[in-house]
Amino acid sequence: MAQSTGILVNLTVRGNIVSSNFIKLIPILISISPLISYGSNFPEPPKSNIYSVTQSTTSLGINLQIKKFETNLSAAEILKFYRDVWKDEYSETEMPPWRMIGIRQSNEYWNVQIQDKIGTGSWGYLSKSDLPELLDKKTFKLPSGKGFPMMSGSIVLDDQVSKDPGRDGRVLLIKNNFTPKTNHNYYRNYFTRKGWEIVMDQEVQARESGFAIYARKGSNTITLTIGKLDGSTSIVANEVKRGLLR
Repeated sequence: MAQSTGILVNLTVRGNIVSSNFIKLIPILISISPLISYGSNFPEPPKSNIYSVTQSTTSLGINLQIKKFETNLSAAEILKFYRDVWKDEYSETEMPPWRMIGIRQSNEYWNVQIQDKIGTGSWGYLSKSDLPELLDKKTFKLPSGKGFPMMSGSIVLDDQVSKDPGRDGRVLLIKNNFTPKTNHNYYRNYFTRKGWEIVMDQEVQARESGFAIYARKGSNTITLTIGKLDGSTSIVANEVKRGLLR
């Protein structure tokens, strides 16, 4: 078994290394909806309750299907289950508190991300992505944050798009070297100029180190969470565009 390192997805299949490190552990969870089918034979962990996280989401340009699971079995028992099922074709790594195991299946990558609960049992996520196909076609691209306002020198760490009935969502993670207060003023002024109503604006951390803004324009909303991250400032932006269906 070959090993690779990463946070969410590790792709190594007997010398054919196609690896990608997601910046965040899992796309920000928007809702828990009734279970949907993957349409293929992704083995589900035994003795588990399984939920769909989102019907369709895109992270770093990668199409994902994600399920959440909870079980009374330990993480070690679940990992053993997948080692037995996938034999020597899997890739496995750790990024505490998470442990990951996955396998390439044709043009898809199937990934299990798991951690122990406090007490008994474990929980985690099952995900399927088209990353192998994108890498094979050399169409995988880093996130650009196209169309979203940001201060000069900002770096886009993640840009996720999700589509669900009646609403489209987008979540961005941005990092820059300006202070949280400077970013707060920039985004408040920007969205005010663009005709958005600032519904909520508050300091969420002491000494101007964290802010939250909630704005609305028609049926569209945006939530901005601004705070310190590793000596820099991070901005998490959650855009929701609603259609006729609610």
